[in-house]
Amino acid sequence: MIKLKSLFVALLCVSAMGCIRGDENNRQPSKPTKGTVEVGSVELVFADGQSIDTEGYDVLISGEDGRVEARGLLGDLSNVSLSEGEYQMTISSMTEVPVAEWNTPYYVATTTLTVEAGAATQIGKLTAELQNIGVRVEFTDRFREVMDSGYSVEVTLGLGRLTYRADESRTGYFRATAEKQMLTAVLTGHSNGQPVSEQRIVKDVTPGEVKVLTFDIKEQEPEDNPPVDPEPEEGGAKLDFVVDVTVGSVDINGNITVDENDREPAEGDGEGGEGGEDDKPIPPVEPDKPQDLGVPTIVWEGHDLSQWFELTSGDITVALNIAAPNKIKTLVVDIVSDAAAFQKDQLQGVGLDSHLDLSNPGALRGAIEGLGFPVAENVVGKTELVFDISSFMPMMIVANGKKVEFKLTLTDEFGHEVVTSLKLNVKLN
Repeated sequence: MIKLKSLFVALLCVSAMGCIRGDENNRQPSKPTKGTVEVGSVELVFADGQSIDTEGYDVLISGEDGRVEARGLLGDLSNVSLSEGEYQMTISSMTEVPVAEWNTPYYVATTTLTVEAGAATQIGKLTAELQNIGVRVEFTDRFREVMDSGYSVEVTLGLGRLTYRADESRTGYFRATAEKQMLTAVLTGHSNGQPVSEQRIVKDVTPGEVKVLTFDIKEQEPEDNPPVDPEPEEGGAKLDFVVDVTVGSVDINGNITVDENDREPAEGDGEGGEGGEDDKPIPPVEPDKPQDLGVPTIVWEGHDLSQWFELTSGDITVALNIAAPNKIKTLVVDIVSDAAAFQKDQLQGVGLDSHLDLSNPGALRGAIEGLGFPVAENVVGKTELVFDISSFMPMMIVANGKKVEFKLTLTDEFGHEVVTSLKLNVKLN
């Protein structure tokens, strides 16, 4: 009887093992949920025809929610495994763009990727475009002959400023903070001991342009009834020339073409021509009358201030670049939120307010400075300002799950007003 039981148990075990093996043989292999992006298949070309080593370029792949899924150098990344879905790939020449620096072009190429499970996605050819603004200054031989040594040109564009000296041949690159910006070039120097100065303003400069400013001279045209000048200052005679500045742009072949709005007027245009009112020459700017140098701009580099930004980490750089060519007159910040911690009475309870006048903080100065905001003399009269509130971001936990809007209202000394908001959708863990 015992032997029969043992045989029965053995048969059951053999049968069970056969079923198990049968199930294993019949089981279907699981379907893949991820695909591969072949980053090594990228062929980067440049819109301006440049030939550059791109192995050190930064590669960033992010999902539809903006979350970074992969990052590395173009020369190091080969294949990246990603879940099925849509992604954005950005390849850039640098991660931190300087305000102004020599020989630092900032190139960016972007593309949208569709990753399918079990499939390999190849990239192919991408076009990288210049995103900052290049400026080169040249001096003609005729200009060099009449000028004493030591002359220079200071170029200001947005928040950046560079000084081009007589022997400077490099291209300076300026961070682009708006779609259209104003460039100001100021020449200072001497000729035969006499001071020589010239200011040139170039409007509507756009990202991706490389401007070339060429300094030359033109002889003074004799006047019919010249005024009697006093004796020239010691050290030189009266200047018999004027400075002539030509503005050009570099094309894809590296050639310089004179900007259309910088060409000499054609015969018949302007004074003495047959044109109408629009053809009259522009009168010279009165020395004692202030000149409008452009509308202020407020930019958060790499972000669209018209959209809500999802704040998921307090460890983030939040710095708004403010450019005000006519100088800042007032700067006010209004905090708007449905979070209890940012209501007016709550803020006043900790020595603050929902309305903060940074240009004239009054009794709130100490509390505002404690937040890391610039105030008073660090605001008024400035042509450029970095509104860096990164240190304030960890404290945004008090508004977790809520939206907070920092509304900035800036006026300059010429009367321009700009209203821009930093809008945060707080989702801190």
